[in-house]
Amino acid sequence: MPFNTENKYKVTFKDGTSFESNGNASSDFKELSVTEEFKWVSYHITKEVAQFGKQLSEVAKIEYTIS
Repeated sequence: MPFNTENKYKVTFKDGTSFESNGNASSDFKELSVTEEFKWVSYHITKEVAQFGKQLSEVAKIEYTIS
């Protein structure tokens, strides 16, 4: 199913700190599967978590918008 993704997400850690991405909105509809889109965003979230010096086990919640 074609969809337009904004790639917006917010990651909240167990210690209460958080970060968010306003994403790179695409004006073109993609023919990616939802599985492919989740693989893409999981890579970026994992990379960002590491850049904050934290581990995925410290994540309390991830809010992700796909439209």
